[in-house]
Amino acid sequence: PFLLTSLAEEYARLSDLNRAERELRKVIEHDPRYQPAQLLMGRVLFEGQKYTRAKVHLGRAIRLLPKDPDAYLVLTQLWLELNKPDEAMKVVEELSAALPGEPVGYRRLGLALAERNDPPRAEKMLKRATEKDPGDFESWVALAQAYESSARPAEAEEAFSRALQLDPARR
Repeated sequence: PFLLTSLAEEYARLSDLNRAERELRKVIEHDPRYQPAQLLMGRVLFEGQKYTRAKVHLGRAIRLLPKDPDAYLVLTQLWLELNKPDEAMKVVEELSAALPGEPVGYRRLGLALAERNDPPRAEKMLKRATEKDPGDFESWVALAQAYESSARPAEAEEAFSRALQLDPARR
């Protein structure tokens, strides 16, 4: 399974998603509990815009290895691609339950929502990211910008101040 999955990964890097999917199908038919193949299949299908099937494989990857954040993060991206941010937020909460101290899901989703100009959801995710990792400069800056966009200058100033304390060189 390892070699075929590696081969499929190379096909995916070359943007030959059909060949990658074929190789992964062989692995999964032979060993459906091989988590790296399920995860890569989810990614390949996601890249190929086969979202329904991608969700199935990503869900399997999560069930097989619930402490691995990668499948959660890809599934979060998928929900954002489908313009379903509430579903993406649920996946990040599941990731947080599986890995209680891990801020990466909150951070990435918060930054993505900020980019999509969704301040209320971005703020919620970024607040959680800064609670889990108070030393995350980027999350503090993005949180400050979310406060600014919702006309809350005092909170924005506080968040910018926290960011500045963390990295004075980025003034």
